[in-house]
Order: sequence, then C-alpha cells, then structure tokens
Amino acid sequence: MSVYTTEPALPLVAHLGLIIGNLRATFANHTGHNRAIAPLVLLIWTYLGRIAPRLERLIAALQAGRLTPPRKSAPRATPAAPANPPRLRLPTGNAWLVKLAQRTAQFSGQLEALVARPEMAELLATAPQAGRILRPLFRMLGCALPPVLRRPNAPPPAPTRPPPRRHAPPPTWTPPPNRQPETLDPPGPVTSPWRSFYWPI
Repeated sequence: MSVYTTEPALPLVAHLGLIIGNLRATFANHTGHNRAIAPLVLLIWTYLGRIAPRLERLIAALQAGRLTPPRKSAPRATPAAPANPPRLRLPTGNAWLVKLAQRTAQFSGQLEALVARPEMAELLATAPQAGRILRPLFRMLGCALPPVLRRPNAPPPAPTRPPPRRHAPPPTWTPPPNRQPETLDPPGPVTSPWRSFYWPI
C-alpha cells in the first residue's frame, strides 16, 4: 500500500483564485513603490480581483439554468471625442502586464495548466462566455491562446494586401504650334576676297 495520497484537484474557481491572488501580490510588490503609476496599479489590482468572482457567477448561472446564450459581437463604432478628459483605462497590447512587472511572467505556465484541465475544457464547451473572462489574462501575460480558448466560428484573418500601385498615365504628345517661316534677306553681290590682290594688265 502506498503511503502517498493524491490530493483532490482544486475546483476551477479556487484554482483560478489562487493564481490571481499570487499574481496580484507579485504585481503589487513590484510596482507598489512607484508612486507615479499608483492610480494605474490600483485599477489593475481591482480588475484582477474581479476575474475569479466573475467566473464563479458564470458557473452558478450555468448550474441553475439561468445562463443566457452568448451574444454576437457587433462591430464597434468609432466613439466620438469626449468633452471631459478621458478616464484612466487598462493598458492594451500583448504582454502589457509583464511590461509593467516582469516577475508576473512566471504565472503564464500556471494559467496554461488551468486551461488544460478537462473540467475547464468542458466548461468552455458548455459556456463559451468563460472565454471572455480568461482571454484577457492570456493577453496581459503574453501567452498564446490555446485552441480551447479561441473564439468559435471566428473567420481567419484576411491577408492584408497592399493597395495596387497606380502608375501615372504616359504624357500625351502635343505638336508644337505652327511657326511662321523666317524671312531671309535677298542675297547680295558676291565679292571675292582675292580681287583686291590682282592688278589689271
């Protein structure tokens, strides 16, 4: 009989909450001394703290049969310029959290291990809305999206082709305007320069 016992796996919400808790602590220790970005640090800290409760509410709605089907994302219109100064927003781009705190990159493997669990794959297949909760985590840590997290029925990106070059039309030949012929003076008597050297005999 083996003396080693296998601990039961954490529930998905508890597993995600453990990863995010350690992620928040690492991020705060790395950026807490920088007062210049203190408002941004507080915004990121609050955003990370809401991810696990969002997943917990989603699972509860799924178990209670109150989960609505995912809505189709409509193309976003370009917002008009606000009259008031824009409020502080989360950074964008790939690995934006790692650029602020490099030590947060160590949680990429833990996040990938969470999504690789069979329970997570079953949840994503049943409730695709969970992907909207998890995809920003992969983006901020610079992780490649696993196939289970890719958007369903998402068309592949169309290859971008440079616009065709428009060559300037060749210049059209315009005949010169009609010019009047130049008038020449009538020829005068031809004198030989050697005449003055000969004397009549």
